[in-house]
Amino acid sequence: MTDIIDHIPQKKPILLVDGFLGISDDGISRTRLTIEASNIFLDGRKFSACGMIEHMAQSAAARKSWMNRLEGKPDKEGYIGSISGFEMISDVCLNDTVETELEILQELGNMSMVEARSFVNGVLVAKGRLGIVIAE
Repeated sequence: MTDIIDHIPQKKPILLVDGFLGISDDGISRTRLTIEASNIFLDGRKFSACGMIEHMAQSAAARKSWMNRLEGKPDKEGYIGSISGFEMISDVCLNDTVETELEILQELGNMSMVEARSFVNGVLVAKGRLGIVIAE
């Protein structure tokens, strides 16, 4: 696991990635988040869909930061430009560990379209596509 968290702009209590697991040979990056009691996106014991979307976006930021480090480039802030096909398939609860895989579908200039799939114990719990725009 790589400690990339210091290189994404979000900090506690909004930080929703606690581990960057790397990028596989097929280009898919993986992140992790354990849902703790202090998580501001908990509604009782359930993690909200808004929290899941933000986790996916931060997973994209962690990936971009990792790539920037490999290429010797500085980090830049990114923003969610669009969300499509998002589905919260099942509940994510307090103490669950979410592992998210992120696939780059298309990149053009400072814009990327990514597909994110999130799992708990190997079971798909959420998926969606995000358009990410990097500030210039």
